[in-house]
Amino acid sequence: MNRAIASAVASVAIENVAADEERLRSAFDHVRQGSVDGSLTFEVFRELVTNFDDKFTVQVDQKYALSHSFRTLNVIYKRLKEMYWCLLDSRPYGGRFITCDAPVNTFLYREGKAAFGGGLAQPDVEINLPLSPYVCLSLSPKRNSEVRKVDAATTREINRRMAHQAERYIYSSANTRSVARIVDEGSITTSLPKIDTEEVKANARERLKFKK
Repeated sequence: MNRAIASAVASVAIENVAADEERLRSAFDHVRQGSVDGSLTFEVFRELVTNFDDKFTVQVDQKYALSHSFRTLNVIYKRLKEMYWCLLDSRPYGGRFITCDAPVNTFLYREGKAAFGGGLAQPDVEINLPLSPYVCLSLSPKRNSEVRKVDAATTREINRRMAHQAERYIYSSANTRSVARIVDEGSITTSLPKIDTEEVKANARERLKFKK
């Protein structure tokens, strides 16, 4: 997700450059200095960066995306400290938590739609992190309890969210038909985009003060 966000923001940054003649010429000079092909003209360069997304795709290095996410650690740390931390215990009802290769599940439900991965500032955000097949750490801005016994329906709902958030792998301590059904239902998200690109770009344009 961080790579997708960084790619969208980079695209907006290029839009900003294309809209500013002085910055565009500075960028052109920089590209010419490192270019093997000296035939690139400023007019061709302008054409290339105009409507950039129609011609190019920005690929962000995974290490850069990871290092960039560290910049938000202080903000996230403060927000997590403000939330209520609770251990969910599924043993009394025989439920088992599953986990995946993106195990910190940040969940929002609004206007009939579910969202994963963001929205930490929202008052109804929920965060779940399975610690074992029978224990899950749950963070909430509203529910104040240290330990809570959860029934099969709650365990199943957390598992469903986990399956929908998984990138490639899901891990379970038991191979049951219920788990297989949840995994099959969650697999639909593997073909969906990780972010709303246009919304991220709109936010970036506002922050970067992009002017058409």
